[in-house]
Amino acid sequence: MRPTNEAPILTEARIDQLVDALRVQGAPIVDHLLPGLTDPEIDGILAPLGITAPMEARTWWGTHNGVPVLDGGHSPAMALTTSWWWAPLDRVAAKCQLIREQLADFEGLWLPAWLPIVIGDGELVIDTAVTPGGASPVHVIDLEGDEFDRPHTPVLPSLGALIQLWTSALRNDVMDYRQELGVFLIDPARFDRMDPPGGVL
Repeated sequence: MRPTNEAPILTEARIDQLVDALRVQGAPIVDHLLPGLTDPEIDGILAPLGITAPMEARTWWGTHNGVPVLDGGHSPAMALTTSWWWAPLDRVAAKCQLIREQLADFEGLWLPAWLPIVIGDGELVIDTAVTPGGASPVHVIDLEGDEFDRPHTPVLPSLGALIQLWTSALRNDVMDYRQELGVFLIDPARFDRMDPPGGVL
């Protein structure tokens, strides 16, 4: 187990704040969120990976199990941010298993305790090997870029910190949902003032 420093732990109230911020933006995702999973359902999905869900992961998928995934993949209009989609846990687990298989010959590049929390162009993962009730550090992994060379440095101390950052970005129009385009866009000036870690929005 890797100890974590004090960090904002994800709660249902923090998720509700994120959903409220998405609703104010007019993001369609809020009308398609699936009901949350029970602890036994979460355990059953993650058991083949040998992962025990930490508290923050249980809160994330226990509040809402993401949004439905169409046969053709996620619609841009269902995005959670500019780059990420809130996928159901079974889809996340399947992607995690696929990455493990693809990187089986590259020891140490993908840790067994890593679990994607969303689906997107890269990999936004949490470390599940934490003390019970503790924070799960967030990593941004670019399997095709420079970040792949140094994948063990977390960009945020907890999933709660990430959700707070997304909520702040929405409330302060760093991310702006454009209904006429059906996508989130970034305001460059506001983005520069916020200066978030690379890859999280």
